[in-house]
Amino acid sequence: MNKSKIAIVIQCKDGATRYEEKSVRPFYKGKSILKIIIDKLTHLPYPIILATTPSSPITMSIGRVSGLNIVVCEEGDVLAQFCKIVEDYKLDGVIRICADNPFIQLPLMAPLFMWEGYDYVAFENAMQRHEGFFVEYISAFALLDSDTEHLISYDREHVTPFIYNNSDTYDIKWLKIPEELTVFKIRLTVDTKEDFELAQEVYKHVGERHWHYIVDYLYYRPYLIRRMEENIRRNEK
Repeated sequence: MNKSKIAIVIQCKDGATRYEEKSVRPFYKGKSILKIIIDKLTHLPYPIILATTPSSPITMSIGRVSGLNIVVCEEGDVLAQFCKIVEDYKLDGVIRICADNPFIQLPLMAPLFMWEGYDYVAFENAMQRHEGFFVEYISAFALLDSDTEHLISYDREHVTPFIYNNSDTYDIKWLKIPEELTVFKIRLTVDTKEDFELAQEVYKHVGERHWHYIVDYLYYRPYLIRRMEENIRRNEK
C-alpha cells in the first residue's frame, strides 16, 4: 500500500444526534478531540483531508487553522463525499478516521499500510468495536464501485459495511486483534455526554500513551471498566 497515493480522511461535523459538538468542544486543556487527532497525524507522510458539512463552522475553522484540505458536502450521503474525495484528489485509497475517537492509536494504524492491493484492510470487526483505537483502509475502486443507486441509506451513511460484507466482490484483509484487547471490554469512543466525560477522565491520566499503557491503567481501575461496560450495553453498534 505504501506505493499507492493514499490520504487520511477525517470525518467530522459540528452536529451529532446524541451529543452536540462532541468532537469540537474543549476536551483537554482547551483542545478538542478533532484537534487532538489532527495533531497526532500531522507528522505522517500522508495528506490529511477533513470531510465535513456546510452546517459545521467550528469543524471548518479547526481544519483551516490546522492547514488541512477541507471537502464540504451535504449531509446524509457520506459515501458520495468519499467518492468525491478520491476522484478530486486522484487517490488510490483512503485511511478513514472518525473524529469521535481521541485515543486513535498510530501503532495500530501502521499495519494497514503493509497490505497493498487489497480493497479493504482493518482489524477484525474494528468498526463494530468500542475502544476507538482503530481506523480502516478502503481502496478507491471499492468506494467508487459500491456507489450505486441500489445501495441502502445505512450503507451510504456508514461507507464501509457494504464493502467488508461482500468479500466475494472485494478483496478484504482482516488483521488479528491484539490478545490484550480481548481480556475485557473497553469503550473510549465518544458518542454520548457520559462517553465524553469518561474519555476526558482517562485522557488526563494517559494522554497520548501507547494502548498497552491504557489497558494497564484500566485494568487497575475496575470501576472505569464497569462504567464502560454499561455504556456498551446502552450503545450497542
